[in-house]
Amino acid sequence: MDYVPTPQTGLRRLRMRKDGRYGEDDYTKWPQAYIPAFPHLMCIPRGPNGFPPGLSHLHSRGADLLFLNPRLSWCQDVSSSAVKGLYRLRSSWVLAYEECVETIVRRGLWLIEDYHRHVGLVSGCEYLVQTLRKSVATLADLALPQREIFRLVADVQRLGLELVALDSYMSLYEPRIREIFLHSPLEVNRDLIGVFTEHPQVLQDCFRAGIPVWYIRKDDPIRQNPDWVSLTEVTEGVVIQERHDVDGRLHPYPTIFTGRAEDPEFVVSRYRFSREYLEGSSVFSPTYAQPEPRTIQSTAGGRVKHQARSKPFSWPKG
Repeated sequence: MDYVPTPQTGLRRLRMRKDGRYGEDDYTKWPQAYIPAFPHLMCIPRGPNGFPPGLSHLHSRGADLLFLNPRLSWCQDVSSSAVKGLYRLRSSWVLAYEECVETIVRRGLWLIEDYHRHVGLVSGCEYLVQTLRKSVATLADLALPQREIFRLVADVQRLGLELVALDSYMSLYEPRIREIFLHSPLEVNRDLIGVFTEHPQVLQDCFRAGIPVWYIRKDDPIRQNPDWVSLTEVTEGVVIQERHDVDGRLHPYPTIFTGRAEDPEFVVSRYRFSREYLEGSSVFSPTYAQPEPRTIQSTAGGRVKHQARSKPFSWPKG
């Protein structure tokens, strides 16, 4: 790759922003550290050109829906509501997202059927499929504040892109990584989000399979090596700054995880946050108060301190 994005590694404080995304920690917008339990995240497409062959029939507008930033013009004011400041997503956008999601979901169901012996994959696909459908149904059925509509649209996009990435990884890149006779590296697919890693084997696997990868290592050996090809400046990520709501007050989302970017909870906490939001009674209450998720913290020894609670699914490690 001819550019170097700023690595988002080390200690992170994960919090959703007002646009429903996670700033530079959003794995659909910026490369993240490699997590063995979630290797498919590096195959998230940057745009419709990064979709796998199994979704090539998804029309261009349907694919674009997973990358558009929602606007207020997408929303319709619910003037008849007793609660002020409520909107619905316009029916044309609801229909478009329903069609897009169902196309992706059908592919996910095929993955479940075709890889039925892969327990972790099946449970992961089932979670993504169920949560995608639930999120779209919530968009269609409920009147919500503008920020919550933007959040649900971002959730639909994030979950949809992850299911697309899962398809790409399992059908294309995982077989390439396991192909022992693939001696020559394939051309890098620049339409994938890519990954950071400190592990030479992951670097080699991604390089051979054609996945964008950036290797993090100590600079001492590099300084001693005179055979540099070129030097380049790192590319900074775009962070959405919080803005005040219409009442003039700031209502940030809570921090849902504090720990290292290589910790699986860095990903799982987002699943939990989305699921608790959809299942929580606060979504359906007249006040639409935000549920308070539990904060997860990694100790100095790398262990995660949190209350005992089942995860959305158990992903295969290694």
